[in-house]
Amino acid sequence: MDQLLDLLDPPWTFVPLAELFGAYLFFIVLFAKLYHDEYRVNPNAYVFVSTIANTQARVLQANAAALLSKRIHESQLLTAVESELARKPQVDLELIKAPLLKRFFIERWRVTLDAATIEVEDRAIPGPPDLLSRNITLIAPDGARYTSLAYLGPPPEPFELRSLVSTWSESARDGASRLTAELESLSSPTPRIWEFSDFLYFSVITQTTVGYGDILPNSSRVRLLVVGQILIAYVLLVVALNVVLSLPH
Repeated sequence: MDQLLDLLDPPWTFVPLAELFGAYLFFIVLFAKLYHDEYRVNPNAYVFVSTIANTQARVLQANAAALLSKRIHESQLLTAVESELARKPQVDLELIKAPLLKRFFIERWRVTLDAATIEVEDRAIPGPPDLLSRNITLIAPDGARYTSLAYLGPPPEPFELRSLVSTWSESARDGASRLTAELESLSSPTPRIWEFSDFLYFSVITQTTVGYGDILPNSSRVRLLVVGQILIAYVLLVVALNVVLSLPH
């Protein structure tokens, strides 16, 4: 109990322990990044328990399929809006009145087309520096809503609706292409189904030497990283013990 009270008296002897703990967390994140980078280069560098891997693949496949269906519908709607805007030489935007207290912070415009209703909202973000967030929302005839952040930065020049829709449409097509590639990769022998958070977990159980066995290193490079991380963890532990034992009694 006396040692605990000594920690609270200046000079604060718990500061070195806090620094050691910060270093401990730093190495966990650092090695997680190294493990994840190695996985991105070589998915065969790790072996995962088959039941966990199969469950992860099924969940990702269901999520990606649902998101791809949404992206395809969004892309088709944007294509229809682009075509309609191309046929109309002029589009009149209706300014939607914001509540009095928000009028200086929000401006919103709306235009109703045959394909969809478009709303553009500018929201001021007080600075310094002053910023502006511009969102564009697409409302389909069936009520489905799609929103995209079109701009975030210093207040720009007045927007051009066709340019906003065109940029969003290109982004939606790219997103659909990435999801299609992701779904196709799930059927390969080495599907890319693991993310940084999974290797952060692997780094934690490695550095704490828990080792559940659900993720195993499968290459010499990863094994060397594991050895290095464990040695660093033991060095930090020895230093921490020395700090504690050197506290005044």
